[in-house]
Amino acid sequence: MIRKAKDTMRNRARTGGVPMPSTPQEIHDLLCVYIKREILNESGIRCHVDHIIPLRQGGTHTANNVRILTEKENLSRNRNPNIQCTPLDLQTTEQHHQYQETLKKLA
Repeated sequence: MIRKAKDTMRNRARTGGVPMPSTPQEIHDLLCVYIKREILNESGIRCHVDHIIPLRQGGTHTANNVRILTEKENLSRNRNPNIQCTPLDLQTTEQHHQYQETLKKLA
């Protein structure tokens, strides 16, 4: 799961033409968002990491500029950036446990 989250995070930066965060803490914080996305996707919730300020408009590829949205909301937002969105987070005890166990592996 960590490898897939890292690959997705790096690929998004590369395709967006923006640099990865520069400090280990910034990289860790962004990776945590991508790990949550992987956990949600594995549990059947189709979701994307959305840049609040789009990369093409000068947004950064950092944890404070991303959120997890359902696939439907993110694709709708691509057509209309002003729509109201509800960010997702882990929902079940099992998801939280999986997240905590994954973070232990990062240490």
